[in-house]
Amino acid sequence: MVKKPEARGADGRDEARPSQRIPKGGPGFVRAEKQRGGIVVATSSGTDSRYAAATVLARWLKTGEFPERLIADNVRDHAFVTDLVLTTVRRKRALDWILDRFVRRNPGPDVHAALLVGACQLLFMPDVADYASLNATVEAVRRLSRHQTGFANAVLRGVQRERDSLLKELAAAPLAICESHPDDLVARWTVSFGADEAARICAVDNLPADTTLTVLPFTEPAKAEAFAARLNAEGVEARVHPLEPAAIVLGHGIRVRDLPGFAEGLFAVQDAAPLAALRLLAPQPGETILDACAAPGGKTLQIAASVGETGRVVAADLHEDRLAPLRENIARCRFADRVAVSVCDAADSAALAALFPDGHRPDAVLADVPCSNTGVLRRRADARWRFGEKRLKPLHDTQLAILEGVASLLPERIVYSTCSLEHEEDEDVVSEFLSRNDAYRLEESERLLPDDSPRDGAYAARLRRISCLPFN
Repeated sequence: MVKKPEARGADGRDEARPSQRIPKGGPGFVRAEKQRGGIVVATSSGTDSRYAAATVLARWLKTGEFPERLIADNVRDHAFVTDLVLTTVRRKRALDWILDRFVRRNPGPDVHAALLVGACQLLFMPDVADYASLNATVEAVRRLSRHQTGFANAVLRGVQRERDSLLKELAAAPLAICESHPDDLVARWTVSFGADEAARICAVDNLPADTTLTVLPFTEPAKAEAFAARLNAEGVEARVHPLEPAAIVLGHGIRVRDLPGFAEGLFAVQDAAPLAALRLLAPQPGETILDACAAPGGKTLQIAASVGETGRVVAADLHEDRLAPLRENIARCRFADRVAVSVCDAADSAALAALFPDGHRPDAVLADVPCSNTGVLRRRADARWRFGEKRLKPLHDTQLAILEGVASLLPERIVYSTCSLEHEEDEDVVSEFLSRNDAYRLEESERLLPDDSPRDGAYAARLRRISCLPFN
């Protein structure tokens, strides 16, 4: 089978992704059927959906690009295509393990992608009817490689025929295969958290990511209860998060931009996990705060709401193109008068100092650094296939450089945070920083493991300045 894609792209992360509701009529809604060469051909939107998913996955297999960014905004059945692509990416190792029983030659990345799509529906998407999975996927193969149509039909019908026994075999396979994760990650988590917890994390990683909102500011959780009630009264499925009272979990299939309160700037679109870092940061009215790795901006909005009209937020990020959604959200929430957005390398102390030309250092800094994303694999479906232990050392060095960079401003407190579960990116960075910097001490830290509440995994640590060194 085709090998997993090589790592590409930046290590940033998105805080929300498209919804996953099955569109009206179902993903396999067939408008017409006809017989061709013994294969039932679906001439339908279902075929278009499978073809779109297969072409996205084929490109991902070839290039390693972020798969959700390859899905065109105007693709037919966008929600279903997104769900199908991301479920297939999550389950790729298990799917290849099963397909290896039926495929004795390399069919090429296009047909391989279509076989993954078909097998994924048959094995892991029980709400999709078998006839739709088979017929529409086989017709998609006809578009991709006409001469392999019969081959694909035989493979997928074999998977369908032996599904029960295949799923039993898969359940008995090693955890990394059964739950479709790299061996390195499973081994690391077993050592760090125990076998049962490693298995639970892997299972959570394979759940579809929910869309979660956090009310502004997060320090007023009563607003979340009132807003959830408002959403439900207007026909939007919503509930207050059971572990984070400032967060609201939405039902699938909801367009955030269409929600009441969106244009008013009442909420940020972000998982509940980042609230742990914000609690440690504890932004206060009137403070000046640097958000050193700000994009895409959910935490920036919360900080801006907390410091109020008398406060100031400097939101910086290394890449200009990542700041566009942040600027849009600042405008939506009417925070332009209190948030300054800049392109800046947070590891460059001189560049950071230039953000404060008046010499007034920030009261606090949030350094939510680039990381391996192993705490958000449910949300970043492809990140597991980019993980490698060799990447941890350069990530550690970058994270430490950012922490030392922001410390050069001598703020009263620094909150260092990641969405990683790996000690090299979390405790080890903080420990090494403290061994080199006697001006700070570790005051408090918190680790969250991914769960089905739903909440992503995260790490956050608050460092308090204890020396009286002058700012320069």
